[in-house]
Amino acid sequence: PCDMLSGITVGEAMGLADLSKMGGKGYLLAVDRHDMYASFCGKANWASDELVTCHSKNDERDETSQYQMCTDRKNTGMNKLSALQEYVLASANNDATDNAYELGPPADESYYPFNQIQGFWQVDSTSVTIGVTHAASTLLDDNRRSNVNAEMVQLAYDQ
Repeated sequence: PCDMLSGITVGEAMGLADLSKMGGKGYLLAVDRHDMYASFCGKANWASDELVTCHSKNDERDETSQYQMCTDRKNTGMNKLSALQEYVLASANNDATDNAYELGPPADESYYPFNQIQGFWQVDSTSVTIGVTHAASTLLDDNRRSNVNAEMVQLAYDQ
């Protein structure tokens, strides 16, 4: 259950998750509340009105507007990356709250021992439509072409 994970270090969590103890490789830590919903032990930070998608229109009200693409690493993609970095930092640094739909760390760390931070391109119907029809792209392509994983690693080291 979640309460046994509250307050442990990363090293202790890795010790619990170490598959080599059973002849395997790597780590696996399944965390749920052991309730009827198998609820996650982390605060989600899923603010739907602040999602950062890979593809969007410059102006959502203008059907003829140009698109912003996260894969454009020199122009609009840099705006997208900055917005994603702000989303990540707000998830970690805003005032603490237990509301999963507000960005910020959990207030009750015994109930939410984990703070889930959305460090990847999120999707909505508009983003998928633009990505598929105008960029001939998939979420995996978007991640690779935008270099978002390396950018999030760099952000973690810089912060």
